[in-house]
Amino acid sequence: MKRSLHFALTLSCLIAHLCHATTPSTGTTDFNSLTQSNLTGGNVPTPATVTNVGSLGWDFTATADGGMVSLSAAGAGVTGPTDVCIRFNRATAGFFIISAGIRSNDASAFKLNHVYLKVNLFTGATADMTLTGYRNGVAVPGATKTITGITTNPTWTIFDVSGIPAFNNVTEFRFTQAGSSTAQISFAAIDDIDIASAVPLPLTFGVFSGQRQENTVILNWTTLMEQNTAYFEIQRSADVNNYTPVGKVPAAGNSTSPMRYVFNDDLPVPPAAQYYYRLKMVDLDGHFTYSPIVGVGGAVTSFGLNAFPNPLTSSTTLAASATAEEDAMLTVTDMLGKQVLIRPVHLQKGNNILPLTFFSGLAKGVYQLRLVTQHTTAAIRLLKTD
Repeated sequence: MKRSLHFALTLSCLIAHLCHATTPSTGTTDFNSLTQSNLTGGNVPTPATVTNVGSLGWDFTATADGGMVSLSAAGAGVTGPTDVCIRFNRATAGFFIISAGIRSNDASAFKLNHVYLKVNLFTGATADMTLTGYRNGVAVPGATKTITGITTNPTWTIFDVSGIPAFNNVTEFRFTQAGSSTAQISFAAIDDIDIASAVPLPLTFGVFSGQRQENTVILNWTTLMEQNTAYFEIQRSADVNNYTPVGKVPAAGNSTSPMRYVFNDDLPVPPAAQYYYRLKMVDLDGHFTYSPIVGVGGAVTSFGLNAFPNPLTSSTTLAASATAEEDAMLTVTDMLGKQVLIRPVHLQKGNNILPLTFFSGLAKGVYQLRLVTQHTTAAIRLLKTD
């Protein structure tokens, strides 16, 4: 079975009244001020999360493919035995570390310069590891670096991405074992996260919405700031997985004022009951990113929640329908009643698509999702089988 190490991020405190949010400091975080008392005590079921550890501004999550995990403030960091690092440990024999997460505690963006990784491998294997940058849970195009042939503990490997522009504005980063290796990892450690202030994005996205009028969908979107933008490619899907380009709109190029765009999509005949849209936003240098997904169907008359497909796959999408624009809270609990996620979301009137990327780090089992607003609640159950 393929084993992977995936540094994912779980941000469990996004609201000030739930916990104190701290921004990571620019420069190097070396964790030398930490002790074991700053971390979770003992072994806990996977996934295990440490939130705002030691008020250093970082959140971490460790996940194995089963059993128990723990996080520790360990010695033998980058500079020697007395240097402290963060270690993600498997705590049940027969299982291995497959995921862990590094994310800014307050969801603020930063420029990643470098981070050190150490892994403990079985059977004298080596691992090929890929570092990927994410922004708000979405992988940033081009924010990736792979190093092959990483040897086992106590060797530290530096991932220097200071020369990769795509890492200039991220909110989290993840390590993933590349498909070229299948090493079994008993623990993974990180040390010396070096960051700088985030470099402003070439495009700051605003609102994206769609409205259906008979056999035409009217799409509207705004940008708050643009720098060297080229065009928007409008893409449509009938199943939320497979997208086809249906048009192109020129971008402003450079603007510091809000810009508004509109595109009318004439639907196929006969049209489907529901369509999904995203924007591929392309810069003059060819780099691109995608907008959030917007669902457009008939008139929404009730508050609802649905996920498809279910059981979960990597392409599962959560769809929420709202009769009015309002704030809501998304919570996820396991069958023992343990809350594994709480996240505020803002719902637009109509159909909303919410990301489910956080499920990649959860163990097999049944989970309940609840979406709660000031006026109503919707809940569904999801099954994770791998």
